[in-house]
Amino acid sequence: MDGVRLQKYLSGAGVASRREAETLIAAGKVYVNGRKAELGQRVIPGEDRVMCRGKVVEVEETVSFLFHKPRGFLCNPDGRREGETIFDAFPELRGYRVALGLGRMESGLMLLTNDGDLMQRVGQNIRSLERTFRLRIGGELDEKTLSRVQKGLKIDDRLVAPHSIKAQRRDGERQWYEVVFVDHRDGLVERFFKTLGHPVQRCVQIGVANLRDDLLKKGKGRPLTPKELNSFNETLEGGLP
Repeated sequence: MDGVRLQKYLSGAGVASRREAETLIAAGKVYVNGRKAELGQRVIPGEDRVMCRGKVVEVEETVSFLFHKPRGFLCNPDGRREGETIFDAFPELRGYRVALGLGRMESGLMLLTNDGDLMQRVGQNIRSLERTFRLRIGGELDEKTLSRVQKGLKIDDRLVAPHSIKAQRRDGERQWYEVVFVDHRDGLVERFFKTLGHPVQRCVQIGVANLRDDLLKKGKGRPLTPKELNSFNETLEGGLP
């Protein structure tokens, strides 16, 4: 069947969430080609004229992309914290929203988009999306400490344990680790390893959900490929890969 469901079209345009769009349609606030819309109706972007609350609704081309955030920048304006945002430092990001971000003192990959529907689905699945970090810590983790890591530590009165942790190649005499968490609290990784007694010396997020790019440099971004976007959507629909 041609076209997309009207509520998905409205959500993609950033007018409302799909559920809110259904309420607007049922309340008679949405018109398609001059006629009052119906629930379940489909529209063809670029052909059908959609209006909501008397205004024409147009869906821009959706773009989702990875960005390598440098340490020290906020992802979004925050009245509680002073500091420059990524949108101040990198004006080309304006017009996009942070789907999967990082704390001010964290660096690495993050996901931005202008797709309202994708934003909503990320928000609904945030508790199941993996974050993969590459880090160097003070000292090395012996078997006893690794066992403690796997059992979890209390952070803010909540037990936190990584999904996985593995040693990587040595850099000279220093050991690096790759760690996967699903907790999205700011600064969690540094707090976790400080509590463990092995403070983080260097840390970068190298993966968000099933998205990864080891070659993307700080302050640079790139659009997701169709294959990456499809795979990410499948992850949102089916949980962890």
